[in-house]
Amino acid sequence: MKTLIGIVVTFALFMGLTAPAFANECLSIIQKIEEKMESAELSDDQRDQIANLMAEGEGLHEEGNHDKATEVLNRALAMLGN
Repeated sequence: MKTLIGIVVTFALFMGLTAPAFANECLSIIQKIEEKMESAELSDDQRDQIANLMAEGEGLHEEGNHDKATEVLNRALAMLGN
């Protein structure tokens, strides 16, 4: 039983320490997108698509779904020629 408790505690600590790292990655990608959007030559449709992906990613980030948020945000960044 002690081993199971130790595993659970270790897992909880790991998740508590890594969650902020994922959150910071989301914010870093958002910042990169915003910077690239300033100088990118895009059609209105492309800007709308990127803005929609960015909004979706920000929403996922705020919900705490950082894995999915980084996936969506990286798609937007790729559209800007990452």
